[in-house]
Amino acid sequence: MSHFTSKNPNVSAEYQLSTYSNIYLGNNDLETTGAATSSNLLASQQYKNEDGFGSTYLVSSEPRRSRTFVNEKTKEVWSDKRLAGIRSFVLFHLPSVAITILLLALYTVRQAWNPPGPSAEMFSVLQFAAKAHEGLILISLSDILLHRIRYGLLGEDGIPLGFLTSAHHLPAPLLYLFSWEFWGTVFYPARNRLSHAITVVLIIVLILLGIGAAPLSAIAMIPRLQWLSVEDVASSEEQMRSNFNVSSPQFITQVRYINPDIYSLELNASRLPATNVGDCLAAAYDFTTPCTSPSLFLQNFWSSITQTPGNLRSQSSVAVTRVGSWAPYRPISFSTFTSFQSHIAYASAPMFFLAHALSWEVPAVYSYSDRDMMIKAHSGNAKFDRWNQPLVVVGCQEVKQNVSITDTLEFEWDDETFGTFNLSLDLQKPVFKPLKGASSYPQSIVLNPAEHIPEVKAPLSAAIILSSASPWATNNYSGAITNLCLVQARWMEADVWINTGSPTGTQFEFDFEFNEGIYKHMKETSTEGNIIKMQKDWVEAVGSNSTDSQISAYLDLYFPSLVFLAFVEETAEITATFLSEILAIYFTDALTTLGKASSYIETSNISSTNRPPGPDDMVINYVHFEHLYAYAFSGGYSVPLAISILCLHVLIVLGHHALLFFTPRPWFSSRWESIGELLALALRSRPPPESRMENVGGGVTTARTWGAPVVVRDLNNGGKLEMVLEEDTGNATGAQLGHHSYAELARPGVKYS
Repeated sequence: MSHFTSKNPNVSAEYQLSTYSNIYLGNNDLETTGAATSSNLLASQQYKNEDGFGSTYLVSSEPRRSRTFVNEKTKEVWSDKRLAGIRSFVLFHLPSVAITILLLALYTVRQAWNPPGPSAEMFSVLQFAAKAHEGLILISLSDILLHRIRYGLLGEDGIPLGFLTSAHHLPAPLLYLFSWEFWGTVFYPARNRLSHAITVVLIIVLILLGIGAAPLSAIAMIPRLQWLSVEDVASSEEQMRSNFNVSSPQFITQVRYINPDIYSLELNASRLPATNVGDCLAAAYDFTTPCTSPSLFLQNFWSSITQTPGNLRSQSSVAVTRVGSWAPYRPISFSTFTSFQSHIAYASAPMFFLAHALSWEVPAVYSYSDRDMMIKAHSGNAKFDRWNQPLVVVGCQEVKQNVSITDTLEFEWDDETFGTFNLSLDLQKPVFKPLKGASSYPQSIVLNPAEHIPEVKAPLSAAIILSSASPWATNNYSGAITNLCLVQARWMEADVWINTGSPTGTQFEFDFEFNEGIYKHMKETSTEGNIIKMQKDWVEAVGSNSTDSQISAYLDLYFPSLVFLAFVEETAEITATFLSEILAIYFTDALTTLGKASSYIETSNISSTNRPPGPDDMVINYVHFEHLYAYAFSGGYSVPLAISILCLHVLIVLGHHALLFFTPRPWFSSRWESIGELLALALRSRPPPESRMENVGGGVTTARTWGAPVVVRDLNNGGKLEMVLEEDTGNATGAQLGHHSYAELARPGVKYS
């Protein structure tokens, strides 16, 4: 060994010799190289050579102690005392479990925030709380998986090398989940297949729970704006009623009901709808026409059309009856298009009696004008737990043909509801002969679908032919314009409500989406057994016009539409679209006014005009809702799913600790909680034989290496734990283990170095 000699006169040669006589070799050992010895290493100090070459020499300036780890104490690696398990449960699991149970309780009791709900700052606090909840869940999951890893290390079977750090990857598990370290270990054959499978399933489940902890906690922690029943919020019905400013006891004591036979599938002249309902619009429009003509209905319908490029609708509902009465609480919703290229339309509306009853209930919540309230109607009949309302689809096809000189009318049909077919009408048949004079005056003919147009295979409620001379000559044509309109109507279940904060009146919702997909739904679900069959006498009676017995209401709708459309655009497509919509709305109104609700005032004597509902009657029950921020399971699947998965974590925690506490011999450990501790254990352990860990210095690529079971053992019964391959402890000779002929399992209560 060579040494430097300082030329500094201030340092003696004897002192220099003592400086370099002690060389630190590692492992807390000192090697003496000179006569003089020392128990300490000497710190270095630089001196400059006198010859000016700038050479630097290390000389002793002051002594310092050797670097030995004397602060670590021996430790107990596992315990069979249940107190240790209680401590672990309280520290690592109870916080996350308690928060989840609290959230479950809030959702169970449907806890609502007082209006107007949480502020922006409170939402921020809840987001931080959700993040904290996520962190607590990850701590809990990591502790469960660490317990499995420790149990494998200290047990008989060991733990595969590829699973050794799995618990420490839970906060960011994606790289580990898609690594060969994990999957190579999963598919490598294990000696104890059951134990290996349990570990694999546990790792995957806990990783998935860890990934979902963040979004699931946020979904569950942050309340949603939803409609909450006042009956659920209030502690009793009396308290609920005390919340409302009821101006008359009639609102509480009056019972409204109706007989369910209004939902008949066979309509004839004996089952006509009520007329003259609501306030007449004649005065509002300054018309002298009484409210028995569709002219006011047309006037309101035209107002829903804006003559802009493309002729877009300005609204999708009309709040007028077919006879021109004002019905703001019962709007009829109809189909809308971006352009008039369709020959088919639909319309629907709640029953008139139901919308009228809901409108009478609105004053009961007027005292809460600053809140968004909703009143929903429910049926009191067990056979009809939901209300029905009509859904009408009308398709019209037009031909321009001089019926005075032709004997047939040819229609080409192609739409989503009625199908694709060609239809030829023989004008020589008695039912069609009136069309011969349509070039001079308008005609309307109500058909019997099964008898007159058997070519149509789709189930039909009614069919009407409307024909009239063209309003004026266009493109050198002044003959008749004839439309054949097919009608399909059904009773459909719907939820019905009225929103006090909305000006649109009564609203409804089907079980399916109310849009143009309705045509396909009707085609796929309509049969001869569920459509409403409108007999010829019923259709004619509904279309009668008391102001002029010679012209039906259908012609009052038809001819003005031709005139109006001639101003808009001279195309047949527009004519057909308008006519389909008008007729769909017209029949919807007629069907919604079938039947009239009866009233029974409980505080008055029973009479012919005040009788209680019978067993088959449908009582209109009201449920009041308020738009609140609340913890409730209603309004979709995200919240129930989030709470369910969070509760799965709770069940895993409880099951894990039940196995620990109620087993005959409990097993608890809190060692090696970090990768650093595992690394320290590996560094102080002796290396395995080269044949078992060959060429791993540059990385690991084989499943055999990752799948090798690892254990922690006291190799010489000397209180010193080391991490070794389980294969070595069972098969190696004493020489291979460094002259240690056996490996002992760690024992509870024993402290190891």
